[in-house]
Amino acid sequence: MLTAVLFVVAVAALIVVLLLAVVVAGIRQEPTDAKMTSRAPRPTAALARLVLGAHVRRPDSADDVDGNRCSCLVGQGSDGERR
Repeated sequence: MLTAVLFVVAVAALIVVLLLAVVVAGIRQEPTDAKMTSRAPRPTAALARLVLGAHVRRPDSADDVDGNRCSCLVGQGSDGERR
């Protein structure tokens, strides 16, 4: 019984280490001097984005950006006007 539990724990630890290695490899493949693009450069980078939840979404148009923005996220000056 103890052997089976240790085996399950070892397999789970191995899966976690392999997943971590793939995520680190994917992060290192992302270009550091440019903005994130909507498509990952390699499959491991795509998997890292999926695991970490880093997705890039571009708005349909500039009108949608201003129209869908929550007013609580817009900075206001000391006189109460929007910046």
